Amino acid sequence: MTSKKKALLIINPKAGKQAARTNIYKIIETLSTKYLVTVHLTETPEDARFMAANSEQFDAVVCCGGDGTLAQTVAGVINLEKRPDIGYLPCGTANDVATTLKLSRDIPTAARQVVEGTPMAQDVGLFNGNPFVYVASFGTFTKASYETPQDLKNVFGSMAYLFAGLSDLANLCSEDITVVYDSKTRHYTNITLLLVNNTASIGGLAKLNSDTYSLDDGKFEL
Repeated sequence: MTSKKKALLIINPKAGKQAARTNIYKIIETLSTKYLVTVHLTETPEDARFMAANSEQFDAVVCCGGDGTLAQTVAGVINLEKRPDIGYLPCGTANDVATTLKLSRDIPTAARQVVEGTPMAQDVGLFNGNPFVYVASFGTFTKASYETPQDLKNVFGSMAYLFAGLSDLANLCSEDITVVYDSKTRHYTNITLLLVNNTASIGGLAKLNSDTYSLDDGKFEL
């Protein structure tokens, strides 16, 4: 009998409307058809990164949470000499990466996609040495992504980010920016918001044309 592969399941129990809590048994049941599953529930934002950074003995790391949980998982795996495959069960508020990858928002279905899917490459960027999966930004409205209270997101979904960002309208400011890319230099003046991204959706609100990006071409969009 062929032995099963091993998977580490990292769950953020507070993500979104806590869908992971109500689906945890279905998730484990589905993943167990292919993997021997070890489960870890995060208690702090850094937990996913720490667990993923110590996952070399696993064939796959499956994270269940929002885009932030996925980002922490990728940041943990990125420097491993032997990287496990990464699976993603989206149960956050915006789920921008899931929109881009066309992953199901139904958690049991997403678990089946992990079991039945084929691994694919995806670009990962670095921002001041820290990995980011799909977007890095600065300027007006950016603090809304990490300062919006979870209970507000649970009630209003992606619109909560818009409500939280409205406070920035009273404090609009701009900067002159120099961007160096592909051995080229470009200067921008009076920039209020700058995004380096690789996604079809930002904050669940901004939708981008799929013709403008590629997930595995080694490039991000500006």
